[in-house]
Amino acid sequence: MIDAALAEELKGSLNTIGALAEGINPFSGEVLSSDTFWLVGSGVLEFRVGDFGGKRKYVTEAGERIGFNTEMRSSERGAYPVTLINPKGQRFIIENIEHIISGSPVSISATEAE
Repeated sequence: MIDAALAEELKGSLNTIGALAEGINPFSGEVLSSDTFWLVGSGVLEFRVGDFGGKRKYVTEAGERIGFNTEMRSSERGAYPVTLINPKGQRFIIENIEHIISGSPVSISATEAE
């Protein structure tokens, strides 16, 4: 089980999917895609084809209800989605950190009922 001090340390820094991956990957020993696929498998994210082809990650309606949202940003290469995690979503991550590390998806509807 992850200890409370580590959970608290992670909680303050998990405001994007990238930060989530950086915080969790040292413990899981795997790459970013495992964290992303856990979020997809749990119904938080989904892949959609972007304007210029290629798959991009977007937050589902269920993901929005538990504290995740997609914000569009732009760079010299064009617009791209960024997944943001508010405090409610950070709590979801901390409460499910062991599931994320082990790769076992959870049901969002079950966590919403708690």
